Amino acid sequence: PMRPFFVVSSSRDTTLRFWNVTHPHQLVQAKFELVARIALGRNILDSRTAAADKVLCGAHGRRILAHLGSLPLQATEEHKLSAFEQVLSFFSERAGFRDILALRKSEGGKVRRADQIVQAHMAEISRKPKCGASALNPAAYVQALCKVGEFRTACEYLKQRGEWSNALALAPAVSMDYWRKLTNQFAESTAIANAGQAAAHFLAAGDSDRAVKLFAERGEHDAALLVAQADLECESKQSAPGTEHPLQPAVQIRKANPKKEAQQRQALVRRRDRVARDQASVYLETGRPALAATA
Repeated sequence: PMRPFFVVSSSRDTTLRFWNVTHPHQLVQAKFELVARIALGRNILDSRTAAADKVLCGAHGRRILAHLGSLPLQATEEHKLSAFEQVLSFFSERAGFRDILALRKSEGGKVRRADQIVQAHMAEISRKPKCGASALNPAAYVQALCKVGEFRTACEYLKQRGEWSNALALAPAVSMDYWRKLTNQFAESTAIANAGQAAAHFLAAGDSDRAVKLFAERGEHDAALLVAQADLECESKQSAPGTEHPLQPAVQIRKANPKKEAQQRQALVRRRDRVARDQASVYLETGRPALAATA
């Protein structure tokens, strides 16, 4: 189909032979006749001497002739370019000719310089509709944004679509603060359906208070006390150089400030004790005084 004037044959010696069924000079003449017909809006030769009417004798060729014959005398630039593309594609022109047509159809035929390619890329994205046959699919849209460093826009788009995992994976490219903010938003959105997952994300974002509160509100006092105590131990470990704790949440590195660290530790102790008292109260109310005494 891509080489309408050739026939291919094979033989027992496993060779392929290509046969040109039309004289080359007739092909060249027919091609330029059609190009002139599109450019001038009329035939330059009558049907008796025109090579195009003789060469284009197949179904596809006849359709091209019929299409060119239906072009108005004052055809628009868009219609002419479409006709040129049909003719050149039919005669199996090199890809470079199609590139010229593509450049001519895009943005008034302007060739973009290297320092303008980002602006052109963003303009192309903005022109794409959000839905419909010509719209970019979600994955392609996100990839197009990431190519030009628009990670925040990509994350917000993924968040709106409910693709939290992909949004969180890209968020650190914006900043760690933005990742923490997005992680907290995801935890809030899933707190009712999956408290354990929400608490894990609260802790990953360094918001242990909300994780403790979430467990306490759901009556999971053991988990709340565990997180509170682990956070307290992490605070103590941080002051010792070269030590780590497996339960240490992701918190921002801060400069040494003994007074502030002491206040932070006192706050964590008070929180731990408050959670323990709440747990003891629950045990007492449910008739389990032995456990209440150990809380």
